[in-house]
Amino acid sequence: WSLIIKYTKYILQEAIKNNGTTISDFRRVDDKTGAFQQFLQVYDKKEQPCTECGTPIQRIVQQQRSTFFCPECQR
Repeated sequence: WSLIIKYTKYILQEAIKNNGTTISDFRRVDDKTGAFQQFLQVYDKKEQPCTECGTPIQRIVQQQRSTFFCPECQR
């Protein structure tokens, strides 16, 4: 659990530093968009190779929401 906590904190800090993730046409109050989406490794990358193992990224739909994952690395 300590590694999960450590990296969760790191990812949150990086996301905040990059103004969050802008996927669509969302804008902040100051009209800026987020830049963290450029660091996402599986979101919206269906069929593309996983950056860790090369396995194609899969997409499933749960409650009308898409989930992208590597079936090898994310078991």
